[in-house]
Amino acid sequence: MLARYPDVCSADDLEALFAAAETVDLYTDIVRKRSEWPTNDYSLKTLVRYLGFDWQDADPSGASSIDWCHQWTDTRDEARRQRILAYNEDDCRATRVLRDALQNMA
Repeated sequence: MLARYPDVCSADDLEALFAAAETVDLYTDIVRKRSEWPTNDYSLKTLVRYLGFDWQDADPSGASSIDWCHQWTDTRDEARRQRILAYNEDDCRATRVLRDALQNMA
């Protein structure tokens, strides 16, 4: 992605973001190691749906969002762009829902 979109951020910027001492991988460091859930898997979508959250998109997935991004870069179709933005916004909100639930369990 850095090669395709070099104007978004540099490799150094990205490395610095994830190297910060306060950075925590919510899934690996917390969900997998320190929590138990009555679900079939521990994916973000599964866990936050268990917590009552749902995406705006009827068929949300990371793979679909990559496809939507490719379609948008090819067509510049505003509807595709809005779908990507809504999906990414929901992913951020879902992560917050999970983080808040984990914090409340502590």
